[in-house]
Parts: sequence; C-alpha cells; structure tokens
Amino acid sequence: MEDEYLNKLAKKAEQRAKLLVANPNFQIDIKEIRKIFDIPLEGLNDQEATQKWHKNFYESEERSFRNIWGKRRHEIVELNKAKKFKEAWDLERELNNAMPINAFRIAIKNLIKKYKLPLSWQESVRKYILFNNITNIWLPEGITIVEEHDEDTGLRKLSLEIQDDTRLEDIKKAWPDIEFHQKLLHSYTKKKFQPIRNFERDQEAYNLKKSGKSYNEIADIFSEKYNKDISYDDIASFIKRHKQKTGIN
Repeated sequence: MEDEYLNKLAKKAEQRAKLLVANPNFQIDIKEIRKIFDIPLEGLNDQEATQKWHKNFYESEERSFRNIWGKRRHEIVELNKAKKFKEAWDLERELNNAMPINAFRIAIKNLIKKYKLPLSWQESVRKYILFNNITNIWLPEGITIVEEHDEDTGLRKLSLEIQDDTRLEDIKKAWPDIEFHQKLLHSYTKKKFQPIRNFERDQEAYNLKKSGKSYNEIADIFSEKYNKDISYDDIASFIKRHKQKTGIN
C-alpha cells in the first residue's frame, strides 16, 4: 500500500514535468539560457561534452572574477570609505550576481518563478537545461525531510519541505520516516518534555528565598497575591520542587 502511494506521487510529479517540457514557451526559455551559458541547444549528450562544458564554465568563472572584481573592487572600497554602506552592499551584490555560477543559478530560479514551479525543483530544472532529459531526474513530491548540519557543532537540524500540492495525507504517510529521523537528533529522548505546572510560582518562591526572604515572609506574600492561605510548608515544597526540576543543588 505504501509503495502504491509513493508510485502515485512519483507519477504525478513525472507527468507535471512532461507537461512542462512540452510547453513551447518553456523550450524557448530553456534554449535562451543554454545560449547564454554556452550549453549546446539540444543539451549535453555525452561525458566528453559534459566535461568540456564544465571546464569552460569554471574557467569563465575565474575570468569573470578577475575582470569584474579586479576592475570594480575599488568602487566598493570607496563607497565604504564614504560611509555609503547600502550603495556598497548593492554594488557587491550586483557584481556577485554577475558571476557565471551565480547568474546560472538565478536564471534557473527566475524560470521556476515564471512557470510557478516549486523552488525544490531547482536541481531538476538545472539538470534538464544541461542534459535535455527528464528521465531519472528526481522530482520532489508530497513532502521532503530536509536534514542540515550546524557548521559549528555538526548537530543535525530537521525540517519538512512541503510542495504546492502537499496534503495532510502526505504528512501522515511520511510520519514513520519523520520519526526515524527524529530519533537521530541529539536532543531526542524517549521521555518527552511536559510543561511543569506552577513553574513560574515555584521559581518566584525560590528567587524570593534567594534574595533573603524567610519562608514565612514568602508565605505571607503569596497568600496575599493568590488570595488563599499558603503556609510555610507550602513554600518549602515550592522551592524544593523548583530546585529538583532545574537541577539546583
């Protein structure tokens, strides 16, 4: 049943992709992008052509860096010296976006925006532009479990990426996978956190005691504040519970 459901999602995504590439306007835009980035109009069709294009593409990145940044870096320096920080930031962004790698990425995103595609299709569209073939291209559908790693600690962070046609059923179907990934989180424990009743009250009692108030003084303050009789023993219990919950010796 699970396989049937996943196959259904995959077929839906595949048909959506086929409809897209059958669109004459989409093909015109694709060929325009290929022309700008020196990709053969019918795509890269063998390993030799692919390697050659990548070599030329990254060499063009190096040339652009020398030409664009080498000639205009001083403008950013002068703007910063003049405390025109926004203008400096805008120029830096403009120069960055003109670099071939960034320009290619932005062209793909603009194509995605124009044809109302999910942003998660970015890699799929890039591969189609390069290879002119939707076969074996992974098209995200339903939901995707996204795992990132903190650059400082290596700790995992999980998020769910939904598509424009994601339904509650998709999340329910994916829940076993979600739980599997949850158990890999460093913060995972079998015993789930439950809110502590009267945490703020117990903390206030502890802070008052720490400030020098006696149990009897705190009991009088609380009796008036909460409009009910609160005893010395009650305050002792509040403080003891707070210390246990927070690990205070």
